[in-house]
Amino acid sequence: MAIRGTLQEMSLGDLLQLLALGRKQGRLLLSGEGADGIIRVRDGAVVDAGVLAAPSRLPRRVAWLGLRPGPVAPPCSLPGLTEGEAASRLLGDEVGTSEAARAIRAEAAACVEEAVHALLAWPAGTFTFDGGAADEPVDAVGAPLVRRPIDALLLEAARRTDEWPRLRRALPALAAALRPVAPACPDGQRGTAVASRLWTELDGRRGVQEVADETGLDPFTVAEQVADWVRTGAVRLDSTGHAPSDRPNPRAAVPGSGGEESDGRAPADRFREAVTRLRRGGWAEAVSLLEPLAGPDAPAAVHHNLALGLEQLGRLAEATAHAALAREKAGGPDPRLTVSEAFLALQQGDAPLADRLLGAAPVPDPCPAAWYHARGVAALLVGDVARACATLEAGVVAYPGDGGLLLNLGSARLAAGETEEAIRLLQRAVRAGPQVAAAHKALGDAWYAAQRWDEALEAYRSAVALAPAHGPDVHGRMGDIHFRHGDVVEARAAWARALAIDPTHRLARVVATHEVAA
Repeated sequence: MAIRGTLQEMSLGDLLQLLALGRKQGRLLLSGEGADGIIRVRDGAVVDAGVLAAPSRLPRRVAWLGLRPGPVAPPCSLPGLTEGEAASRLLGDEVGTSEAARAIRAEAAACVEEAVHALLAWPAGTFTFDGGAADEPVDAVGAPLVRRPIDALLLEAARRTDEWPRLRRALPALAAALRPVAPACPDGQRGTAVASRLWTELDGRRGVQEVADETGLDPFTVAEQVADWVRTGAVRLDSTGHAPSDRPNPRAAVPGSGGEESDGRAPADRFREAVTRLRRGGWAEAVSLLEPLAGPDAPAAVHHNLALGLEQLGRLAEATAHAALAREKAGGPDPRLTVSEAFLALQQGDAPLADRLLGAAPVPDPCPAAWYHARGVAALLVGDVARACATLEAGVVAYPGDGGLLLNLGSARLAAGETEEAIRLLQRAVRAGPQVAAAHKALGDAWYAAQRWDEALEAYRSAVALAPAHGPDVHGRMGDIHFRHGDVVEARAAWARALAIDPTHRLARVVATHEVAA
């Protein structure tokens, strides 16, 4: 029996957890706007995956790592193949226990995991789970070529979510050219063998996204390694923020103008490719395609999609400007454009602007979860707790499984002094998103407000386990609870961790000063 639904009603992470708990077997088919994906599961573990609109990354990675001599057969790189299917073609009749076969299977497992991460990033779409045979590629004895426990995949996805803001600070533009400064690959980096090969790809012309595409590595993996080199001074970014090949063409035509780009493609084709890149998480590629199209006569859709890409790259001021242009050019109120602009205002700390924008826009019908998120959070941040609660309550009614709405509503109820109701909602938020550190932290805050110290400490420990540097207040309050329990050593250790995260943390500074004076 098939199970169908939308990713707005149930996130892919929640769905995978259900399949893992039930030790299900079958195929999970996903469809977004213009892209399809598949995840095969057996006994609650992922045994194959792929984003079918793009060629498998495995053949490029195998060739780059030198795991198979000679050229890789073109059929392995055709779109529509999963990573496991590509591995099966690459291995052919090769003995599964050979060193080369083991290496290829290890890289296939990494590519399957990366495909799952890419699908987890889809904000919307539909899913169908067909129970029964998973039809995954198997070896000579019928065992899956790949097996990845779902819990491990979701833990790694949570780590990447928490780590990505740090990487974006080190690498504000993934298209920025990477120029090696050190004379040789620095020692002590993660993945020494891959790092040594990756170092040779840094030629001062290409950025993270281009290097990832050419090597078959995952952009996150490349960004994580390169960010280490940037922080240690071994690599610097091109000061323009773009690799030379990604710089805008000032003569570029705009959609609908009838002109063509210098590469022979019509603007409409470049726009469609950019939208596809956005859906696949290729933010830098999408931005480099859209920036030349964003001329004075460009339609709202160009500015809107460019704003989305710039937002993901951390270029918030530019994203805000293009979001405002999109709204102005829309020719009338468009709730989707308003929500995007409001989210950007919230990210830059301008809650009053977000609240004004959403208040002036018509309520969309049907109303997406994102509108409830933005409107409720904006109301809460401007101090209108009652309106925040009412908005988020309506959102939870419309999207009862949305962990983010439950989290925000729980926080709003806590701000309203409704501690027990906040605890109930935040417990639901934790069940909906057990890998979300913010949900555990908010539940800890609610238990703390209720003076239920043991429950608060347990929730804070869960938050720290998922994100050790989630915030100084977590460690500060853990220190307070330890102190109440008479455990001064643990209290001081927790306050020290808070101070390490934020040297201006008031309570931690007071404690540190007191210790020095003593």
